[in-house]
Amino acid sequence: MSIRISIPSPNQLSCPQLNQSNGGLTFTQRQTLQVVGPNKSGQITSYRTGDDGDFEYGRGVSFTGLTCNNPFNNSNRFTDQLGGQTYSDDIVVDWLTGLMWYRVTSPGGWSTAIDTSIGATTGGYTDWFLPNLPQLAGICNYSVPIMTNYAPFNIDITGTALWSSTSQPSATGNAMLAQANNALVGVGKGNSRLYIYCRYFALSDMGL
Repeated sequence: MSIRISIPSPNQLSCPQLNQSNGGLTFTQRQTLQVVGPNKSGQITSYRTGDDGDFEYGRGVSFTGLTCNNPFNNSNRFTDQLGGQTYSDDIVVDWLTGLMWYRVTSPGGWSTAIDTSIGATTGGYTDWFLPNLPQLAGICNYSVPIMTNYAPFNIDITGTALWSSTSQPSATGNAMLAQANNALVGVGKGNSRLYIYCRYFALSDMGL
C-alpha cells in the first residue's frame, strides 16, 4: 500500500507557521526559501571574466534544464501537459516558474491583449492573463539572436514585439514589451503588437 503525503508549499503557510520557534522553520530554512534567485539568462558564452556567460547565475542547470526532475521524472524545464515535448495543443508548461503558456501569438493593442487574455478559455482553463514584465522576461533567452525564437516557443518577433501587462512608469501611456533586438522597452498602448498569455498551473491540471 502506498501512502501519499501532501506537503503545503511555502506560500500556503502563514507567517506564524513559517516563523514559529517550536516546530517551525529555522532561520536558514526561511532564508533558503526566500532567496530563490532569478532565472538564468540563457547566455553561456563568456566575453570576459566576470560577465554573465562566465558565472551563468540563476536557477536550474541551464536555461532549459532543471536542477531536479519535474513530476514527469525528466529534467526538462519546458514540457507539454503529458510531460513530453510535442506541444500538439500549443500549451507549454514551465516547471521552473509554475507558469503555463499558450504559445500562439495574436496581434492587437495593449487593452485588446489584456481583454483577450483574461477572456481566453484555451485548453478548458479560464484563468489566463497577459504576463507582467518579469513573467515575460522569464522566458526570454539571451543566448539566441531573438530572445523568444527558441524551442518550444519559436516566436519570431522581427519587426514587432510582445506585450506585457506592465505600464512604463515614466510614461504611463506606454506599456513594456519584449522586442526583437532583445530589449525590454516601452511603446504606446494604442499600437498593435503581438501577445501571448499564461496562467499559473496546478499539478492536478495534468492529472498528477
